[in-house]
Amino acid sequence: MILKGNIVTLRPIEEDDLEFVREMFNNPDIEAMVVGWSWPVSRYQQRKWFEKISDDFNSMRFIIETTKDGVVGVQMLNKLDFKNRVATTGGIKIGKKNLREKGIGFDTGMTLFRYLFDELQMNRVDSCVIGYNSASIKLVEKQGYKLEGVRRRYVYKNGEYHDLLLYGLLREDYYATIKKLKYWKDTP
Repeated sequence: MILKGNIVTLRPIEEDDLEFVREMFNNPDIEAMVVGWSWPVSRYQQRKWFEKISDDFNSMRFIIETTKDGVVGVQMLNKLDFKNRVATTGGIKIGKKNLREKGIGFDTGMTLFRYLFDELQMNRVDSCVIGYNSASIKLVEKQGYKLEGVRRRYVYKNGEYHDLLLYGLLREDYYATIKKLKYWKDTP
């Protein structure tokens, strides 16, 4: 399914996207801002990863495109729990540094949330952010997420432990945000 936002189009990752995704995952600037450990990824490993995610129906990975700039990043969605109506985002990664903080990440999230809440009838979306990633903190809070907890000294990066901030976005938080911002054209 192709998801259309105000700025972005989210579509499934295709084989032609693998080199872009691999380069992004190997980028040390991006790795420094994500939770978890990014191992250096070879073309072979990237191919195996792609084959594995193709059969994973509890996760979704989208390419982020804009009309002006083409492929700009990736949106990850993990742990779709249809019984409890909860999804966990794996974060938004914008591979082109000059396009960060231009509204692409915000529109990506809002587009994904519209799909999750309106189409899949999710009740909640979880996300986590490394404590020093001020751009991501600003983004999730603008999108309506609420800080729900802190895992102290949870993420090890660059020789230090850092806090992991736990955020939750309820369906009503999302609807309050789109109403407040009149985000979608059909927002009353």
